[in-house]
Amino acid sequence: MTEVRAAQKEQKNAAEKPHGSAEPLLSLISDLHCETNNKAHHTSSISVNQLIVRRGQPFSITLQMTKPFNPDVDQLTMKVVTGKHPSQEQGTMSSFGFPDKVKRSSCAKAVWRAELQKNRLPETGALALTITPPADAPVGEYKLSAGLKAEENELAQLFVLFNPWCSGRTFSVY
Repeated sequence: MTEVRAAQKEQKNAAEKPHGSAEPLLSLISDLHCETNNKAHHTSSISVNQLIVRRGQPFSITLQMTKPFNPDVDQLTMKVVTGKHPSQEQGTMSSFGFPDKVKRSSCAKAVWRAELQKNRLPETGALALTITPPADAPVGEYKLSAGLKAEENELAQLFVLFNPWCSGRTFSVY
């Protein structure tokens, strides 16, 4: 009899929980590998505690998921924004993901890319990603966020600088 009451109490408690109070799938735990990335981007003399990268050059981050990630079923969506009025058409906002099934404007400029690092196992919940800002990305301060299903979390603030070593860069001189 007490087992029945305990089961009824569990059902009642579960029904009383607010919608969306389940454990998040995407943890806020992220490793930006600032020291390693900044050294590779020739920005470590500026900082090793803040992520400062150069456009057109890939950098690595690691996201810790609360559950295993399956790229056949799950879609990790990432977004970077800069400026007061970010837009895909101006290149000041980019949505991308892994696998990249993100719908974006046909006029989108400066589309970023994310790739799963080959030597890592997403089944553990740790996603090691290589992110590449395009060579024509606007220089500036960005906010990086990531989402899984309906959940989105801001991950970091990063700076993107001009890259004199990038062969794919384009210039406009006025």
